[in-house]
Amino acid sequence: MEWNKSSLRKMPKIQEEVPKDSGWGEPLWESVKTKSGLNGPVLDKDTINFLYEESYPCSFCRGVGEKPKGSVCSVCKGKKEVALRPPVIKCVYCKGRGEERRLSNTTCIVCGGKGFVSVVPPVEICSSCGGRGFSGEGKLPCTQCKGKGVVTIRAA
Repeated sequence: MEWNKSSLRKMPKIQEEVPKDSGWGEPLWESVKTKSGLNGPVLDKDTINFLYEESYPCSFCRGVGEKPKGSVCSVCKGKKEVALRPPVIKCVYCKGRGEERRLSNTTCIVCGGKGFVSVVPPVEICSSCGGRGFSGEGKLPCTQCKGKGVVTIRAA
């Protein structure tokens, strides 16, 4: 199956294999069907996309190494990349931007400005926040999932 950025939205709900690196430097991913039918802004209704790379471009400085301009990025320390333990998912609290609010210089309190958070599979969409990462009308992180939008399923 050939794929690109635009085809990710059209993919089937369950993907049985992880696609090979396309040569575009895109991260590897795998879609996993969840038990919950709740919807969030980044997490699809029934699918969570796991990423398996160990380093990603810094979301806070957008891979430039400076933020604000002329200063070393406080997240990646000027390296332009951040290291994470796979599997990871895009941070739903900041929508992968790494910023608390759009166009602010405040790092996201959930991902620390990286734009991605590590998870321990198997996971399901958080029933408390519906996968949004924050609860209620306030913008504080959900206390059940700690702002990740997913919770680890405990074996009974």
